[in-house]
Formats: sequence, structure tokens, C-alpha cells
Amino acid sequence: MSEVKEFIEKSLSTLKENLDADKQELSKSVEELRLTNTEEIDKLSKCFKKQEETIVSLQNQLKQTNNGNVSDLAKSILNFGSKHEGVAKSFLKGEKLNLVSKVITIGSNFTGQVTRFDQRNGIAPIIHRSVRLRSILRNTVATSNIYNFRKHTNSTGAVAPVLEATTKSVREYDLVNTEVPVIKIAGYSDVSMEVIDDTDDFEAFIVNELREDYLDTEDTQILYGSGVAPNMEGLNITSLKASDIPTTFTQPTNPQKWDCIIGAKATLTGREYEPSIVLLNPSDYEEMTATKGTDAHYIAKELVFTGSTAMVRGMMIYKTTAVNAGEFFVMDARSSELAIRKSVTIDRSEENGTNFIDNLETFRIEGRAALAKIYPDMVFSDTFANVITEITP
Repeated sequence: MSEVKEFIEKSLSTLKENLDADKQELSKSVEELRLTNTEEIDKLSKCFKKQEETIVSLQNQLKQTNNGNVSDLAKSILNFGSKHEGVAKSFLKGEKLNLVSKVITIGSNFTGQVTRFDQRNGIAPIIHRSVRLRSILRNTVATSNIYNFRKHTNSTGAVAPVLEATTKSVREYDLVNTEVPVIKIAGYSDVSMEVIDDTDDFEAFIVNELREDYLDTEDTQILYGSGVAPNMEGLNITSLKASDIPTTFTQPTNPQKWDCIIGAKATLTGREYEPSIVLLNPSDYEEMTATKGTDAHYIAKELVFTGSTAMVRGMMIYKTTAVNAGEFFVMDARSSELAIRKSVTIDRSEENGTNFIDNLETFRIEGRAALAKIYPDMVFSDTFANVITEITP
């Protein structure tokens, strides 16, 4: 076991040398960074100090450890960060170290040295879409399981010029009370306590992923929900379609996808609406921006940008995979509201079936909301193929 202690001592010494090298390298730019990143620099300094203290503590333990028992010291090394197959686990099993096949390896390019290993903190997150429909729609609050709103459905009569002392004309407005059900979106994930204990930042990972999965489902419901319980009635169900485009809007030569968007805008503005939002699948957007005319010029020449957001004819273009490829939405931002009854909530508990005796934790997510389509015909949605067919003479 003296060989083991000698190897640990050498490994700890190398860790200390690497730590000192990192500090020396970073110190060159610390003062400059401190001017704008004081808080981050202080956090880094504390991190280095804590690691130095840990290495010194392990070195002191090594001096006090006899040759017959190094298991406790091996556990300390494992907790310090050597979460790899090899060094610490070999100690716990009482095995002799194999310097070639274990994590810390002496290679031909590092004769007489222990190679350094690095580990990324936390868990690499799953990549989700950056645009969320709840951030585009107006948000309001629902106070029960039904969201009510009143809207105008029809008008009769007219406001008109009249002669002096004559009867005025009557203008009447028909109103209707509309009810929209609040729906629940929910799910859960069972996770072993060992995974939670042994994986850095796992709780932050699972909480973030459940929330993103919730928002993915919510996006789909807002656009394409069937309206059959327990689903929302999505914007697509009641939106204007290709057949609603004015017959005067035709493209006599080679209609493009951009013509479809302009045709949708013409349909909405003809009803006194002000479309301000275009929703596209990213694959359609990239294809459209790369489309060229017969003389090799880009057709998307009307695009302008506000920061990284593209605009066409005064409408912001949002790219999202929530929209099916080959389809698009053009809408007035005032068309709908997302009435939130219960904000997205994540709870953690052992009380789920046999979780307690199985050492499992349940992470549950749920939220409740209603989609209030105040003006259903302020939204145009269809496939590019259908619109191109419609606007081709």
C-alpha cells in the first residue's frame, strides 16, 4: 500500500501545481476584468481558495493515514471531484492501481508525469426553441375554470347625416358572452435519489427540461389544439384560409412563398386589421431568404431587421418549429389572449406509489390556461401550396 500512498501524494501535488498554473494564467487579465465583472472575479477567487484548502486537507490526511487502511481517504478523493472509473473506486475495493488503464494515465508524451483531466460542471441542457408563443400573445388572468369575455358579433342600422329636426337613424350592436374552458397541461418524471445525489446540478436540469417540455406542448396547443377536451381550440381551427384571399389579389407570374405572406396581409388589412406577426417554420424561412429570381437576385429584398428579428411589410417574422413545415401564420397581435389560471409550477415529492421504498423522487409539472380568441378572423393560416394555388390566375 506504500505504492498507493506515494501515487496519491504525487497526484495531489500535480493537482496543486495545475491549480497554481491556472491562477497564474488568469491573473494576467484579472484586473482588467474586475472593472466590469467584479462579482464573477470574486466568485472565481473563492473557488480557487476552496480547492486549495481541500487539496491541503487531503495532503494532511495522507500523512496521518497508515498503510493498512486508505478507504476513508479514497472516499474524500471521490467527493473532491474524481467522479471517474478508476482511482477512488480501486481504493475502495482494495485493488492495486493500474496506471495504464485507469482515468489518470501516464502516456508516452507525458513520461514521468500524471496527465491532467477536466470535467464540465453540471449537465449540458437539451436545446429547445427560443421563441415562445405566450411571449407573443397578450397575457391576462383567469380566476376560475372558465374564462369569459364579451364581443361584438353584428351591427344593424347606420350613423348617417340628417336634416334639422328630423328623426335620427338607429345603429344597433349585437354582443355575445363567450366562454372558454381553462385546460391543464401536466406531466411528471421519476428520478432515483442516487442520480440526484451523484449528478451535479441534476435538479436544476430536470426542472428546466420539464418547463421547456411544458412550453413545447403549450405552443402546439395554441396553434393546433383540436378544441376537443382536454385540448385548447387552437388558432388554426378558426383562422382565415386561402379561400378568403380577395380575388383581386393574384400573381400572374410564378408566385413565391413571399407572395403568400403578402396575400395573407392583404386579406387581414381588407378587414381593417393590422397584422404585425408572421410565424414560420425555420426551414421555410431559410428557404425563402435563399430563393433567387431568374436573374439571380434574392427575392427577399424587402426584408429589414430590428436587431436579429426580420421584418417584412412592417410585420415581425418569428421562426419556430411549433409551426409545421410548409405552413405559416399571419396575425394581428390583438387577436387572442392567453388567460393564465395557474402559472407553470414544479413540485417535488416522494409520495407517488412505492417511491419512498424505491428511493425515487417525483418531479411534477403543471399549469392551467385558456386561449381566448377575441378576434378569430384576425389570424390567417394555411399551407403555402394552398395559397399559391389560390393566387395563381
